[in-house]
Amino acid sequence: MCSPEYYLKKCLEAEEDKRTFKAIEYLQLALAIDSMDAFLWVRLGYFQKEVELFDAALDSFKRAIELDANQPLAYTGMGAVAADTGDYETAEECFQKSIDLKPLACRYVFLGDVQHRLNKIEKAECSFLEALRIDPEYEEAMYNLAHLLRDKGKEQVAISLFKKAIEIDPDYAAAYRELGFSLRGMGELEEAERLLRIAVTLDESDHWTHLYLAELLENQDKTVEAEQEILHAYELAPTEPLPRIMLGNLYTSQGKKTEAEQNYRYAVDLNSDDAQSCFKLAQFLIDNDEVDEGAQWLDKALKIEPDHEKARLLREMLPKPDEPPC
Repeated sequence: MCSPEYYLKKCLEAEEDKRTFKAIEYLQLALAIDSMDAFLWVRLGYFQKEVELFDAALDSFKRAIELDANQPLAYTGMGAVAADTGDYETAEECFQKSIDLKPLACRYVFLGDVQHRLNKIEKAECSFLEALRIDPEYEEAMYNLAHLLRDKGKEQVAISLFKKAIEIDPDYAAAYRELGFSLRGMGELEEAERLLRIAVTLDESDHWTHLYLAELLENQDKTVEAEQEILHAYELAPTEPLPRIMLGNLYTSQGKKTEAEQNYRYAVDLNSDDAQSCFKLAQFLIDNDEVDEGAQWLDKALKIEPDHEKARLLREMLPKPDEPPC
């Protein structure tokens, strides 16, 4: 019988070759020999998470903690699974526990990210700043802090941080993307386009970069190029409604009503619980005198997201269900 060390070596070879399922198989063989090794359970959990076997990953991390309650990597893994599945409260607890056991800059970034998603803005900012205190050159912390500060209206500080992150890592595609987005909002269109095209070159698979670039091109009346970028984004993220919404917006501006309506309806077909998709279809229908159906989609948008300001304002302009039209 081979030893656990042999199977771990084979696992590492499989990992290097990006054969994740094979790596999982080797770890399971190692654990069949020595099921009391917490480190092996942690490694197994991370591989399972990588291929979205989330329940199995959680079981592996929990088993590691049963064997070693002071295993920070297991809590980090549990937090990552919770974050990936949208359970941000649990993710926050797990990341905090991993920090309590061993504070690392990356763990503060993980914590800050879920706190930002939970709208715990001040806590998230403190987490990112703590990551930078531990490692002042940590570009991931700069990027996340820049995102947060931009949301708070501190655009110039955010721009400086995006630029600093790029200085540290010249291949940081997401930082180029977000810097381009910020500069586009400030009217620096030429520089914004240059940065977004660098981001595309560095990471062709990021659909957000294509959407940002499409919006910029459309604003410059480069509609053919904009349409191509949106279609590329849709190919990369076929289950996301936003590319279809943007195609609907583009075709509406061109007077292509049939194509616009098809894309708005496709967006709600992809995700009927997305308030923005419902709103955009409602807005199109109302603008084209299909008020009754438009009002129904508007009501659905507000049911999903009661604070949707544009939907609320448009609904106030329409007759209530029991009121005759003016």
